[in-house]
Amino acid sequence: MKLLITGDWHYRSQNPVARLDDFQATLNAKLHEVGQIAYDYDVEAIIVPGDIFDSPNPAYSTLTALERIIKDNGRQVWAVPGNHDEHAHSLESLDRTAYGHLAATGMIRDLAMRPVVTGIVTVTGTGFSTTTDTDVSDYLTKNTSNATQGCVRIHVAHGMLLERSPGFELKHTLLEDVAKHPRCPDILVCGHEHLGFGVKRLPRAAGGEVVFINPGAVVRLSAHPGEMERTVQVCLLEVYPGTLPECHSCGVALLPENASSLQDGDEYIVTCPKCGNHSVVHYAGWGPPEVWSIGSPVVDTTLIPLKSARPGHEVLSRDHLEAQADREAKMGQFLNLLSREGEAKFLDVQSIVEGIAKSENLPREVVDEALSRIAKAREALGGRGRTA
Repeated sequence: MKLLITGDWHYRSQNPVARLDDFQATLNAKLHEVGQIAYDYDVEAIIVPGDIFDSPNPAYSTLTALERIIKDNGRQVWAVPGNHDEHAHSLESLDRTAYGHLAATGMIRDLAMRPVVTGIVTVTGTGFSTTTDTDVSDYLTKNTSNATQGCVRIHVAHGMLLERSPGFELKHTLLEDVAKHPRCPDILVCGHEHLGFGVKRLPRAAGGEVVFINPGAVVRLSAHPGEMERTVQVCLLEVYPGTLPECHSCGVALLPENASSLQDGDEYIVTCPKCGNHSVVHYAGWGPPEVWSIGSPVVDTTLIPLKSARPGHEVLSRDHLEAQADREAKMGQFLNLLSREGEAKFLDVQSIVEGIAKSENLPREVVDEALSRIAKAREALGGRGRTA
C-alpha cells in the first residue's frame, strides 16, 4: 500500500499578517501539487493529521473552494480533527464544523470514527482534545476487531509530539516515551507541530522499530526563523507485507526470480513453480520482487519537497515582528523611566493640576479626585516598569 502524508493544511481565505503573497492562491497551488504527486505515485489515499481548516466554521466560499480541490485531486483523504477544526478543543463539536461536514458528506474519512482495515495495514486515528499530551494515550494504536494478524499498525494523531523537550513550559509528548509503550504503533503519523521532524525511526519496546512521521505543515503562517528556513514537503509512505504472493491457481508461493519486468506500470507476471500458470502481482500491494521474501513487513518513506512552495524570504515578512519588538522596547524604556523618576514627574503633574484648579476655581474635591487617579495610574505604570 502507498499513502501520501502531509502536515496541517490550515485552509483559509484571509492572508496571515506575515504573508506577502496571495495566501489562498498559494495554498491552492500546493494542494493541487499534492494531488498530482498522489496521482503520479498512485497512492491509495492522502493522510492529513489534523487542522484541515484554520477555523471550525470558515466562510461557505472557503469550504466549497476546498471541496473542489479534494474532488479534483481524485484521491481519498483520510484525516483526524485538529484543534483548529473544533470548537473549544471539543470533539463533540465536530457536527457543527466544516470538518464534520466534510466527514458527513464523504469528502474525507475521519479515521477516529472509521478506521481502515486491509490485509496489509490497519489505519486508526485520534483527534485533538483537552486531554491531548497529558499522557501518551492519543499516540497509541487502537484495537480493530477484523485486523489481520501481523498487519502493519498505522496510527494518526494531532498533538505536540517532539524529538526533545522544548526547554520551556509546554504540554508535549516525546517520541521516546511513545516508543516505550507496549501498544506503540508500527507507524505514527502526527501533525500540529508545524516545523515537523521528517521521519524518525526508534527502537520499540515491543520489538522492532516504530516509524514517526511529521513532514511539517503545508502552510507557513508565521515568520518564525524555522518557518523561514524549512522545506515544505510531503512524505510518501510505502508498506508491503514482505511475504511471498501466492499462485492464483494452486496457492503455491510465487518466487521473485520468476517475475517478469514491471508491466503497465503496476503489474508483474509471475510463473508458478508448480503448475506453470501465470499470476498477476500488483506492485501497489506487494512492492518490488526483491522485498517479497524478506519475511516481515517493509516500510519505506520518501520526503518529497513541494515545488510550488517558494522560499521563505519571498513569501514571509518579519517587518511586523521587528516593529512590534521596537514598540515593546520603547515602552519598556518609558516604564522604567517612570519607575525611576516617577516622583519628580508626579510632583510636576501635581503642580500643573493645582495651577489649573486655582485658575478655574475648581472645587477641592475635584482636585483631590484628579490627583488620586493620577497617583493610581502612576503606581500601576511603576509596577509595570519594575516587572519589565
